[in-house]
Amino acid sequence: MRSVDEVRAKYLENPTYFGYQWLGMEQNQINPQENKLVVYPNPVSNNLTFSYNENGGEANYILTDMMGKIEMTGKPDRNESHTLDVSQLNPGIYVLSVISDNGNYTTKVIKY
Repeated sequence: MRSVDEVRAKYLENPTYFGYQWLGMEQNQINPQENKLVVYPNPVSNNLTFSYNENGGEANYILTDMMGKIEMTGKPDRNESHTLDVSQLNPGIYVLSVISDNGNYTTKVIKY
């Protein structure tokens, strides 16, 4: 069974064969104690809250739509919750990335 996060795209391999290819973001199992980026509620309608738990260095967050358009950017406070007002965004799937010196953390956000 495929997950909701995947997008099925039609492709044409050759003129005599028609098929489907599954596209999407790979999902890795993450130990909750190792999860540096916590996002809630997800799906969201108005206010998205996230916390970034990492030591050292500055971080930046970027919220993009599935086409790569940047919707929001900023600097989250480490070890504190940060709230984004996403009420003006269109319903859809977005990608929240936190980029720091220690690594990049990314999660999908569903806006309804």
